[in-house]
Amino acid sequence: MDQNEYISILKSDDHTSYGKVYDAYSGALYGVILRMVRDESVASELLQDAFLKIWINRERYDPGKGRLYTWMNRIAKNLALNYLDSKAFKNQSKIQEIDKSVFTVVEPRGLLVDTLDMKSKLMLLKDKHRNVLDLAYFQGYTQQEISDELSMPLGSVKSCIKIAIRDLRKIYFEKIEVYSKATISFLITIFFM
Repeated sequence: MDQNEYISILKSDDHTSYGKVYDAYSGALYGVILRMVRDESVASELLQDAFLKIWINRERYDPGKGRLYTWMNRIAKNLALNYLDSKAFKNQSKIQEIDKSVFTVVEPRGLLVDTLDMKSKLMLLKDKHRNVLDLAYFQGYTQQEISDELSMPLGSVKSCIKIAIRDLRKIYFEKIEVYSKATISFLITIFFM
């Protein structure tokens, strides 16, 4: 199906076809929300809230102003941001900080953590590149939002991301000889998807 068919489903009052819209967009929206809130159960709840809000406000969508996914993505991000600003989230964060200071949990280290040690490698990047990658991939900002946040032209943001990923590849090619360059490149690409 193309975007126009999904728009037609949204604009109609056909509740049974709405599942097709959910099936088409829920995975991408869930990923955006999860990247921001970092909690699967909260992300699932926010995804349901997002689709409810999308359904309620479906008449407000204007294809002339942008793509359907962009409109839905903005709704999902706003819900996630509202959650992150909420008292419930802040209280939960304080509780988790207390728990972390009382207990030390040893977590098993996966392939990416063991072989790539991404966080320490990010520290080797220039501050500007590290900040842009952090905003884009760890905090869920769009390139336009990064541009606004850092008062940087959009083209510069795109260049920073490209240069930072290129520099990360160089760092891994120099530091890790056990894995082939193709494997390293693949793992970095997967990590930043």
